[in-house]
Amino acid sequence: SKFRFFIVGGEPAKEAGKEVVATLNTWNTVKVPLSFYSDATVDLSAVKQFKVDDATTGELATVYFDNMIFITEAE
Repeated sequence: SKFRFFIVGGEPAKEAGKEVVATLNTWNTVKVPLSFYSDATVDLSAVKQFKVDDATTGELATVYFDNMIFITEAE
């Protein structure tokens, strides 16, 4: 299954999304690099919320998050 993970921030609010592939009905580890979200699109110092939708239909999707971690170190 595919979903899009959006960050929303800035004034006026802007959003940028990244398509993510996940296996249904199981826990997945997903890494979304902030480098994907350029400061020209979304002000990364003013992120207000996250949004998730179904990448195929664009409709809202139900996704459960656990242990959301933000890191700055390069891998």
